[in-house]
Amino acid sequence: MIIYINITKPNLMSKQYNIKRTKIINDENRELYKAKNITETDLVNINNTIITQPKLNKDKRLTAAFIDSNKKSTFFIETPYLKLPFGASAYEQKDVKTWSITAKAQGEKPEEIKVLFDFLGEVQAKALDLCAENSKLIFKKELTKDQILTADKFKGCIKKSANQEGVAYPDSITFKIAKTDANVPLLDLFKISNGVPTKVEVGSMEELPALIPKGSDASFLFKLNIYFVNGNAGINLKLYHILIPETTRYTSPTGVFVFSEDLISKSSGTDNNVPVSTNDNNIPVKTNEPYSTSTNEESVEVEDSEEEEEEDDDEEEVP
Repeated sequence: MIIYINITKPNLMSKQYNIKRTKIINDENRELYKAKNITETDLVNINNTIITQPKLNKDKRLTAAFIDSNKKSTFFIETPYLKLPFGASAYEQKDVKTWSITAKAQGEKPEEIKVLFDFLGEVQAKALDLCAENSKLIFKKELTKDQILTADKFKGCIKKSANQEGVAYPDSITFKIAKTDANVPLLDLFKISNGVPTKVEVGSMEELPALIPKGSDASFLFKLNIYFVNGNAGINLKLYHILIPETTRYTSPTGVFVFSEDLISKSSGTDNNVPVSTNDNNIPVKTNEPYSTSTNEESVEVEDSEEEEEEDDDEEEVP
């Protein structure tokens, strides 16, 4: 996991932001930028992550921000590859679609994933402390942390769940996907092909499920965001980039013979040899020759038993 420190403060909704965002990833001096502005996983420290005091902006909205105290700047976080149980999906309510991606705390690098989720848990706790200390400003009345949680006035970024037996599922985080008025995702999607990351042009939100399917893995570049809306508070993860790894997917064996040679050489439940030949597609198929109980080249046809014929005769039609 890598944390990208953001030197500038671009506006998510502006064209200028899109230019700066692409330049950070594609600039020829990318390695130099990383060396100066990236903190490696083992240096992540909740004590270096502060939340500014809530204050009203020029639009009279309450705001605060996450800051890296060493860099004195907001920061981006790059995740390890995480498992996506649902891929990119949409939730529709009152004819409005909200798109999101849920990522589980599962992947090829469990130690890095644990560092990420532990860090997010500590960030979540620090944000709740801030809300309790400023409850009168945020919630219009004095509330303790327990009262805030009981009233469901604070939503963290980590989701916990369990099955009916109480066995816990892996923790998960959800990224909401912003979009333009033209229904185009406000993010950059990259896929690795032949070892090279390639940017994928996404024309509409409806293309995302095919590009980010259920069960795939992905790495995310996001920024922590704390919000205060209608007497509630919480943390969301503002998504900037998605990276899909190069994978090999195995399809169902349609039209391909995949059974073992042992099954071909034996009939079901016996040791009799099953005569087979090979068709034009090199697929073993049973010949027209009858089964044989001898090892010589002569074959003996097996006739239907009289009992089966009698059973057929005894069947009566039911009106």
